[in-house]
Amino acid sequence: MKTSNNFARREQLAVERLLDDERLTANLDDAAATVLLNWGVRITKEVVADTATLTDEEAAAVMYPRLRALRAVMRYASSWFGKRGTANVDKNRQIIGKIMVKTAVIHPNTFAPADEANQLQFAQETNSRDDQIQLVNIFCAWLDLQLQPEIEISQQENGDSDE
Repeated sequence: MKTSNNFARREQLAVERLLDDERLTANLDDAAATVLLNWGVRITKEVVADTATLTDEEAAAVMYPRLRALRAVMRYASSWFGKRGTANVDKNRQIIGKIMVKTAVIHPNTFAPADEANQLQFAQETNSRDDQIQLVNIFCAWLDLQLQPEIEISQQENGDSDE
């Protein structure tokens, strides 16, 4: 089927572009870079999967801003966790704010950003660690925890909760 061939090619190109961009992991050691890239590939495939029924032109319009935001998040993480000597909680909170904005673009229907207290806690926790692999793992897991099923966000926005 032509659509599936286009979809497979679309996914391949998106993943290759991510893996070929050395800026995404420039400040990380190889092991931490691999963790971040694996996470990025997974998110890239999720974004591309959302375009399975679209034409290439429609898919490009949907994917481009989301994949661009993903690359920005990965660059923020690389810079943040690669330059540990200059880290402080206030700077970490600023970076987290930028990451929240970009992650909302990546996951427009499922991202429910952490509240200020959770962001501060995360900034403090990451500021007290130096192991890049551990930091990247915690970072990816923390962002993943903020993704909610689409139905839950829609219900919250409409005030239709079960409580």
